[in-house]
Amino acid sequence: MMNRFCWMSILYEMKMLGRKGTGRIRSCIKCGVIRFAEFLLFRAEERAAVIRPLGDPSETDDSGADGRREETFVLSGYNGNMTPCSVRQKEEDVLAGVSMRMDSFVRDKKIFLDPDLTLERLAGEIGSNRTYLSRALARYKGVHFNRYINSYRLRHAAGLLEDGAAGEDMLDMALLSGFKNTRTFRRALEESSGDELLYLKKRYICK
Repeated sequence: MMNRFCWMSILYEMKMLGRKGTGRIRSCIKCGVIRFAEFLLFRAEERAAVIRPLGDPSETDDSGADGRREETFVLSGYNGNMTPCSVRQKEEDVLAGVSMRMDSFVRDKKIFLDPDLTLERLAGEIGSNRTYLSRALARYKGVHFNRYINSYRLRHAAGLLEDGAAGEDMLDMALLSGFKNTRTFRRALEESSGDELLYLKKRYICK
């Protein structure tokens, strides 16, 4: 946008100069070239403030108190060797890693059973941050945090029902599955899909 403005201003100034001398026209063109070069430098510095390759030894360690290093993409150490494609690929690799760690941790630790689980806490548990966790969820799961966690809770509830580990009371099932109350349990169940949840819906919704 800014480069278009630069060249439009150059053409306007040349038109106004008319035939008042080629020297002034050359000066005008030189001024425009300088403006355009400044714009390109500004954009390069702007990108340098947004993305940094992970593992840059020149950067300070921003790991938490437990030693886990959070993903950052602030390229203050941008050396000019990364192309836009390589930057995007680097970010994709980071998001894929976050997604895999998230799935493994939630499944193995059953952290979804904690009704007070938050996006920030899960991000910290897997050594990431809320921004990258949210982006990984959107990119690879296509859902927001609450729906992702509730999907595990509902599958857990379906397993309890199948094993006969829960009775008819909806509140008991909700609490045993990580929901805070029957309202959130019922809403999550109504919004869910999948054949494995049909029996659960028949038991607690379609009575």
